[in-house]
Parts: sequence; C-alpha cells; structure tokens
Amino acid sequence: MFIKPMAVLFLTLTSLTCASALAGNLANRVEQARQRCLRPNQHGLSVEFKQPPAGMVSHYRASTAQWAMFPIYRGIFDEFGSVLQGIISGGDEFSVRPYLHSLARDLKAKQIREGLTSAQAVCLASCVTNHLMEPDEDVFPTTSMDMAVADGKGFCRHYMLTTKYMLDRMGIKTRAGFSWDHTFLYFNHGQRKFIFDPTVSDGMSDCAFFSTENL
Repeated sequence: MFIKPMAVLFLTLTSLTCASALAGNLANRVEQARQRCLRPNQHGLSVEFKQPPAGMVSHYRASTAQWAMFPIYRGIFDEFGSVLQGIISGGDEFSVRPYLHSLARDLKAKQIREGLTSAQAVCLASCVTNHLMEPDEDVFPTTSMDMAVADGKGFCRHYMLTTKYMLDRMGIKTRAGFSWDHTFLYFNHGQRKFIFDPTVSDGMSDCAFFSTENL
C-alpha cells in the first residue's frame, strides 16, 4: 500500500526537475493570450473540415487501451499530481486553473457577443493554449497539466487537457481522443465526428477539423 504513493511522489519530483520555463512568466503569457486571441471582431477565423494529413492518419486511429488507461493516469498525475507538484515547487501551478476559468469566461463572452460558432470557439480556445505553452516532447510524462501550463512547455496530452478544460467551462462538448502515441479532441459537427488537434491547429493561422470516417 505504501509503494504506490511513493512511486507517484518519485515520478512527480522527477517531473519537476525535468521542467523548464518558457520565456516570460505565466501572468505575462496569459495577458499575451488575451491580446492575441480575444481581440474584438476578428476577421478571417476560417474553419476547415477536411481529411487528416496522410502522415497523421496512424496517429489519429483510436486506441482502446489508451482510452481505458486515461482516467487512471489523469487521476494520479493531473489531479493528485498537480496538487503535489504545486506544493513542492511553490510556483505558479495553483494560479493555472483560476487563469483558465477566467480565460474560458472571456472566450464564452466573446463567442456570444460576436456570434461565433462552436467550432470557431474551439479554435480560439486552442489559440489560448498555444500562447500559454510551447511543444516539448522531452517534458516528463508525469508532468501534470497545471505544471505544464505554469512552466510553458508541454506535449499533446497537456494541449488537449488545457483546451478541453476551457471548452468544458464554455459549455462546448468535446471528448478526449487517444491513439497509440497521441491525444486530441473529438468534436461533433452536424451528424459527423471530427478530430481537433490543438498541437496542429493553433486556432488562428490554422483551424482544421479532421474527418474520422476513413480512420
């Protein structure tokens, strides 16, 4: 009974030593996200629904094993682990979720005010995520969402969780998707299911939803 908590503690401590900070602190990145993604009456937020790139097809094929493991992994590292990492590091981790709540509220207000579709709102949430962190495949796997956002570096799981966290609070339905080596979001448009990948679509220069029909 004692081994599992100690293993989590060890992996959490290890993830702290492997994290490195994005230039600029969390507050600065939040402000930059507000300026870039919440500007009034943005034009050209064009949404595309299309086939996935040929090179990405295998990364979007669903994995039942990964889907089954995700609730366990998330509970250990993204819930319990985020609290523990925040206590140990004493950094910005405890500020992450209040910031995300505030950003989600402002994104929802923008969506209503400007009559944006749910798909456009998904892209804006991804825009925020992409301004809060940059991709880094070397981030330790046990790093929590909160730690990744606080440090400004993450990988696909962190991008997916951060975007989904805001969308949930905006009342926009998405589901977490898992392949053997990648995580992303499922989004329903009409009667069809699409994939939205925050690591591919930054929400501003690109806003693509990929069909799941041929996967």
